[in-house]
Amino acid sequence: MQYRIGNSKYVRLSGETLEIVCPKCNKTGTFGVFSNSEVRLIPEFPLFDADIVYFAVCPNCAQVYALRGKSGKSFKKDKLSVGNFDLLELEQF
Repeated sequence: MQYRIGNSKYVRLSGETLEIVCPKCNKTGTFGVFSNSEVRLIPEFPLFDADIVYFAVCPNCAQVYALRGKSGKSFKKDKLSVGNFDLLELEQF
C-alpha cells in the first residue's frame, strides 16, 4: 500500500506532542509531528494551489496518522492542540 503525505521531498519536524495513546498499539508516547508541502496544478488562475500537510508518527509502533484540520497549524503555538481525537487514518493512494 502507498500513501501520499504531501509531495515535497522536504519533510520537516514540527515538534513532539504531549503523551498520547496510540489507537493501533495502545501504548502511550510523545508523537513526532511532521509537515510537508502539498502543491497541486489546477486548470485556472493561479495555476498552483499550495497547502501544508501535517502528520504524526507513533514512537512505539511507527504508525503514521494524518492530523485533523487546523490541529497541525495550531500545534506550532500550542502542543495541547493535538490529541487522540486529531489522529486520522491515512487514505490509500
